[in-house]
Amino acid sequence: MNRQRLRVVKALGEAGVILSILSGGLLILWMLAAVSWMVGWAEAPARLAGPTVAMDDYGLPGVSLRVLHPTTLDPGSPADVVTILARANTPEAAQPLAVTLVLQDDALTFVGPDGLPAAGRVQAEPGYPDALPYPVRLAHSGTQLRGGLLLAHRVGVMPALLGPEGVVEVPELAFSVAIPGRVPAAVRGLLDGIGGTLIPYLVVGTVLVAVAWAAGRYVVERRQRTEAELLAAYHRLQEHIKLQRWTDARQAIESIRSIEPGYRDVPTLDTRVREEEAAIWRREHLFHQGVEAYRERNWRAAAHIFSVIEREDPYYRDVRFLHRTAMLYADLRSRDRSRRVAAARQLGEVGDLVEWAPLVEALGDLSEQVADAAEQAFQRVGPEAFDVLLDALRSPIEAVSTRSLRILKGYGQAVRERLLAALRSSDPAITAPVARLLADLGARRELAEALLWATDPHLEGIVAALVNEGVVASAVLI
Repeated sequence: MNRQRLRVVKALGEAGVILSILSGGLLILWMLAAVSWMVGWAEAPARLAGPTVAMDDYGLPGVSLRVLHPTTLDPGSPADVVTILARANTPEAAQPLAVTLVLQDDALTFVGPDGLPAAGRVQAEPGYPDALPYPVRLAHSGTQLRGGLLLAHRVGVMPALLGPEGVVEVPELAFSVAIPGRVPAAVRGLLDGIGGTLIPYLVVGTVLVAVAWAAGRYVVERRQRTEAELLAAYHRLQEHIKLQRWTDARQAIESIRSIEPGYRDVPTLDTRVREEEAAIWRREHLFHQGVEAYRERNWRAAAHIFSVIEREDPYYRDVRFLHRTAMLYADLRSRDRSRRVAAARQLGEVGDLVEWAPLVEALGDLSEQVADAAEQAFQRVGPEAFDVLLDALRSPIEAVSTRSLRILKGYGQAVRERLLAALRSSDPAITAPVARLLADLGARRELAEALLWATDPHLEGIVAALVNEGVVASAVLI
């Protein structure tokens, strides 16, 4: 996939070079076309209109002549027309006259409609009231006389009147026609071709190149956006892997694979994430097995399972706490008395236990050292274990109930209100010891008031507690 990316990048680079060359060529052609247009705008007009000259001084009163002639005539170009305009000021002045055009050299010649040489004279009759045109065709003679390499060759033309007195030149109507130099003519022809013939092709070529540039730009920008998205997703993936957020890492991998499956080392990272996901599933499965064993109080099995998880990930959920407490609960069942004593003491240091039953059972251990250690553990835990000890008061094991009563008594006034609430327990086995505890805490008035609402099964324990107080309780009973 990386090779394919390199091929795509290389192809885009080559296409960019080709487009750059084509664009440069089109730019040059457009510049030449612009020069052609500028030359066309700046060059002299193709035809000039000479001044209107009155023929009064030439024996033709009331008649005026004017000549329209081309400014240039290129070799090989079609014949151009010289137009003589004759006008009479009055109807009487409209008399026929002959006009001839005299060429100063043989570079140009007059031709007829068939292209053959002809005389450069016309028989004109002035028009009234508007001028009448009389054309004469002028062409290049094809001789050695033509424009130079750079400079133009100008051919003078002198109009003249033909009359009884002979030929009379009219210098006011004289004009000249230029034959352009060969280099300027060639350049002008090239520019005219570019400015005229090539314009449609330039437009089409420009549109195609513009479309190609736009398409290339779109592809490049899309590739850049895709690369940016891939890079951002790749950085997120690395961050998720670093922080061991495997679910987020899986989402990042899927987002990258949807764009480009073989991006960088994503396949390798995908394998690692799969392994971690499998390990997570395995730890999750083991954790549920451990919790189930914990609930069933199979402490050794639970401790073994949690130890496996803790070796892989010490901070997985509450595995360290569950492993430690499961080990301590298992040690409470050990035949080794020293281990039972140590376990009871350490459970007192843990305090916030999930399961209290093993420590309660330890209160009735056959070993006084173990039972004392369990009792001391409850003393360290404090009133937090009140409900557990209250329930232990009805244990069939006398040592458990006796030690539980002693521990609750040791909590003192801190549990007075909770003992008063426990006095309303539905179990007489709890009511009697609670009444004794309240009596020891000096709650005789509350016990006396309890006689008013307590039912028969509970009265015996309350009465026994008051009787045990002796004369001291008589004050609240009167």
